[in-house]
Amino acid sequence: MDYIFVVGGLIGLFFGGEALVRGSVGIARRLAIPPLLIGLTVVGFGTSMPEMMVSVGAALRGVAFTTSPSAISSVPTSPISS
Repeated sequence: MDYIFVVGGLIGLFFGGEALVRGSVGIARRLAIPPLLIGLTVVGFGTSMPEMMVSVGAALRGVAFTTSPSAISSVPTSPISS
């Protein structure tokens, strides 16, 4: 049963990532935003979101401290520091 969840999660991850990239490219084309800027934004979002979700989950459970630095403060600077 666990293997089914792992395979299902990997399939969902693939299609979710594909939808994110295609949607970002579509929005960038409509707004005439350079593809490089959209690429950096998607990479920054993708690398920071797991840390941010852990921090939000911990905050909802009442845990005061989970990571350092805080994921919330690292989101805007992710493309620069990555």
